[in-house]
Amino acid sequence: MKTAIILVLATVATSLAQGDLNPPSGGPQPSMKTLQQVEPRIDLTAASSVLVSTNDPDFYYVIQRPGSYFLPQDRFAGGAAIGSTVKSSFVKITADNVTLDLQGFRLGQGSSGLPGAVAARTAIEVSGDHVRIRNGSISEFETGVFGGAFVTVEDVSITQCGTGIELGNYARVRRCEVGDVSGGVGIEVGVGSMISDCVAARIRGSADAVGIR
Repeated sequence: MKTAIILVLATVATSLAQGDLNPPSGGPQPSMKTLQQVEPRIDLTAASSVLVSTNDPDFYYVIQRPGSYFLPQDRFAGGAAIGSTVKSSFVKITADNVTLDLQGFRLGQGSSGLPGAVAARTAIEVSGDHVRIRNGSISEFETGVFGGAFVTVEDVSITQCGTGIELGNYARVRRCEVGDVSGGVGIEVGVGSMISDCVAARIRGSADAVGIR
C-alpha cells in the first residue's frame, strides 16, 4: 500500500515539472527596452512645428511643448549666410518641463567679418519652469544661458561670452565652467538657488565683476 502511494506522488510531481520542450520560433528576442522607449527624445532641429517653432524672428528654435530634446551636432547663430535667414540667437524654451541635452556639441558664433554679419546674442533663453540644460559648450555669444526660476544647468562649458549663466530663483547650476567673460558676470542666480562644483575664471568688464554669485 505504501509503495503504491509513493509511485502515484512521483508520477504527479514529474508531470507538473515538465514544460514546453520546443523553443519559440524566430530565435531569442530582446527583453530590455531601448533608450528611446524609456525616455523618448526629440531632435531639436527636426521636430514638428507643434513642438518647436522656427518662425521667431530672433531665435532659430523655440521649444513650446514639454519633452526631452537633443542637439544632433554643432550649431551656430549670428554671422552671415548666403541664401538663408541669419538669426542672432539659437534656442528659446517657453514650455515647462523641458530637458535639452546638447550631447557634447557646441553652440557658437557663425561666420563673422562678412557683409551683413550679425553678432550672436543669446545661446539659450528660458522662460519656462522646471527646465534642464546639460552636457555641451557655448562660446562667443553675448549671453550664454539666461533664464528664470526653477532652471537647472549642468555639465556646460561657457567661454568668450558677455555673460555666462544668469538665472532666477530656485535655480541649480552643477559642474559648469565659465571663463573669458567680458560682461562682468560669470554665474549669477537668485534666492533659494544652489551652485555646486563650478568654476568661473577671467571674468572682466566692470569694477565689480563677479565670478559666482
